[in-house]
Amino acid sequence: MNRNIFNLLVSGLLTLSSQAYAYELPPSKLPFPIQADTKVLEEISNAVNAIADPAKKALVFISTSRTMQGQMDPFEFFFGDPSLRQRTPKQEGFGSGYMIDLEKGYILTNNHVIADADAISLKLADGKSYEGKVIGTDKDTDVAVVQISEKFDRSNLASLVLDDSDTLKVGETVIALGAPFLLEASVSTGIVSALGRGNLEITQIGDFIQTDAAINPGNSGGPLINTKGKVIGQNTAIFSKSGAYAGIGFAVPSNLIRRIATALINNGSVSRGLIGIRLDLLRDEWLASLNLPKDTKGVIVVEIIPGGPAQKAGLESGDVIVGIDGKEFVPHQLPNIIGLKSPGSNIELTFYREGKKRTITVEVGTEQSMSVASVGHARKGNVDVNPFGFQAAPLNDKARSQYNVQSKSGLIITHIEPKSPSWKSGLEEGDVILGVNGKRVQNPKDFEQVAKGKDLVLLHIERKGRFYFVTLKGS
Repeated sequence: MNRNIFNLLVSGLLTLSSQAYAYELPPSKLPFPIQADTKVLEEISNAVNAIADPAKKALVFISTSRTMQGQMDPFEFFFGDPSLRQRTPKQEGFGSGYMIDLEKGYILTNNHVIADADAISLKLADGKSYEGKVIGTDKDTDVAVVQISEKFDRSNLASLVLDDSDTLKVGETVIALGAPFLLEASVSTGIVSALGRGNLEITQIGDFIQTDAAINPGNSGGPLINTKGKVIGQNTAIFSKSGAYAGIGFAVPSNLIRRIATALINNGSVSRGLIGIRLDLLRDEWLASLNLPKDTKGVIVVEIIPGGPAQKAGLESGDVIVGIDGKEFVPHQLPNIIGLKSPGSNIELTFYREGKKRTITVEVGTEQSMSVASVGHARKGNVDVNPFGFQAAPLNDKARSQYNVQSKSGLIITHIEPKSPSWKSGLEEGDVILGVNGKRVQNPKDFEQVAKGKDLVLLHIERKGRFYFVTLKGS
């Protein structure tokens, strides 16, 4: 078609179009009167913008690549596409981070974002990308520190500061930033839904902040900030059956981040505080047997590591810990509290022993400082124990070797009557009874004195090197 004719036709169509649809939308105005004062909402919107806008200058978009471990089919290698032989399978990952020290180029993120990465690319808020260097990672808390490994332009960038997460309250407004589904510099708002969420099987250590601010894949490692524009958490995980936002997200508290990040930057690793105990949550049905007040909340010491700080300070198996440094604590948080103590520092434990409250000071150690003492021997002989339906004998060297137990003394169960209370409670031949109702038993007479006249007792036992508490009811 002749170009002039084509242009003429197009021009004619545009003219006809403008004539046929010569309509303009009415000027902007409220379609109906609003019977409310919306200034509060406007102020909230302006406040969120005032907080999030400068905070976004500290955001970092993190991309990683990992070499995939695998083997090519030999047939494919020799007879397939020759170009495939030169390829190394790679896996790409994405996440978020935030600048914590602009001068030194330190960036905080999650361990799972950069774990096992062969290469890390850090895209800053100004759109420029740089190579990242791992300073340190901590799998137990999912915290990691990376650093920009080359010179970079710091203009138009910012860093964030960590606030005190212990002051956080349920219901506070929070803002989550990051790159969900690779959508960089995204902002979502919500509230703190809960605090101290533990036992989530996300990390070994850490009681999480729960929030309903939208967190999705890609938000991991990004900051959760408060209305002061300070970081109070680091987005780590979500609860979702679909893999996308379902209203429940979790963030590592800033006080934990500070402790871990400082150790990683200074030492490249984190030393855990340990005092040499294994614990179990105190159950309500045990309170009467242990002669404890009905409202007692705490943890019961299941095992004392020989030679460890707790044993040196005088703590014993069966002690019920109810206070840390003069304060009550959420029972499942105790391992975290101890783990975050600096080795060499002191921790004060308040506990019950045989119904009496006591206090001791324990010097926090490390795993390297723990030692295992040798076990002794016990006397021989059998004793029938009723009405619980088992026979027991004092522990001796032969029984320790046969049943792989560590304890120095106690009563080893040599026989369980079928269908008896002991059988129903799950006791087994070879179990070693160490204590009854919080009192240690060294011989059959000790057991009889404590259990006499009772149809419910709490046993502290060792089974093949592991320690447990068992509730035993009489017939």
